[in-house]
Amino acid sequence: MNISRLQLFRAAARVERMHTVPPLHKQTDGEHMFGVLALLDHVYPEAPLRLWRAALYHDVPETVNGDTPSPALHRHTMLRDGMLEADRQVNEQYAMEIKLDTLEKRILKFCDRMELAIFCVEEADSGNIKMLRLYYRCMHSIVSDRLIDVTVNAAHLFDYVKTYVERYYGDQEERLSSMFHGTPNL
Repeated sequence: MNISRLQLFRAAARVERMHTVPPLHKQTDGEHMFGVLALLDHVYPEAPLRLWRAALYHDVPETVNGDTPSPALHRHTMLRDGMLEADRQVNEQYAMEIKLDTLEKRILKFCDRMELAIFCVEEADSGNIKMLRLYYRCMHSIVSDRLIDVTVNAAHLFDYVKTYVERYYGDQEERLSSMFHGTPNL
């Protein structure tokens, strides 16, 4: 029995997300991972056990390596490569390396990004309209990476969330961009 791995998982549940973009309601990796698992159950209920485990483990290395802001990883390839290697080492050390096929990787990526998009909408519903900037980035990345149609249920969920935001917030993307011009990208 690997008690240190269990302790790592318990600690991972308490890592706070989005420390550079202050949400009204703090979200931990545990809450995020539960959200990803709930989305996986919705978009691909017949997922094999390896995909469920990959979803559960996907942010656990942040317990050891920290939650590096996504914009920094996109801007600095050396940082991204170093963090990927650091995460790989944690995954290896704690036996969390899981081989997924291409479709499974895409489904996990969709669930991870859609969970953040939904969290951003919940924040906007609570009055933190700035989080819609991050929502738009998530939705654009789902589109640009062609993840919308990974499953029929994923496509339906994407359309539902997009329609909800359009109905209650209109198209705020351009207004938010000009309002926060010069501030760091979320």
